[in-house]
Amino acid sequence: MKLVLASNNAKKLAELQALFGGLGVELVRQGELGVTEAEEPHVTFIENALAKARHAAAATGLPAIADDSGLCVDALGGMPGVISANYATVVARTGVALDREVVRQSQDDANNALLLDKLRDADDRRANFACTLVAIRGADDPSPLVAI
Repeated sequence: MKLVLASNNAKKLAELQALFGGLGVELVRQGELGVTEAEEPHVTFIENALAKARHAAAATGLPAIADDSGLCVDALGGMPGVISANYATVVARTGVALDREVVRQSQDDANNALLLDKLRDADDRRANFACTLVAIRGADDPSPLVAI
C-alpha cells in the first residue's frame, strides 16, 4: 500500500518508515509526487494536520498521513503552540537561493532565542510538546484516524 506523507522532511520520513517497517506500507514524501506544502492557517494542531493530509490526498489520490506539532509553554499561556515553527520571523534574502535545511536551522535558532528571551524572568518554565497525527484514506474521508 502506498501512503503519501504530507511533509518533505527527510527525518520525519525515516522515523515513520521505521514505524511502518514490515507492514507493507510504502511511505512517499509529497514533494516526490510534485505536491506543494499546504497552508497551515488554523489555530489547532488537529485542524492543521488534517488540512495537510487532505491537501496531499487531493493532489495524489492516495491515502495520506500528516502531523502538526509544537511547544506549549505554561508561562506563555500555551504559546508558541501551533506557530512554534515560525515563532520568530526570519526573513530570507530576496533573490538568493538558500538551502532549505539552512533556512530551517536559522528559523529554529531564532525561535529558540525568542523563547528564551520571553522566559528570561519566568519562575515556571514548564512546557509540553504537543503532536497530532492524522491518517486519511482519501481527501474526503469523513472519519480520519487522529492520534494526539
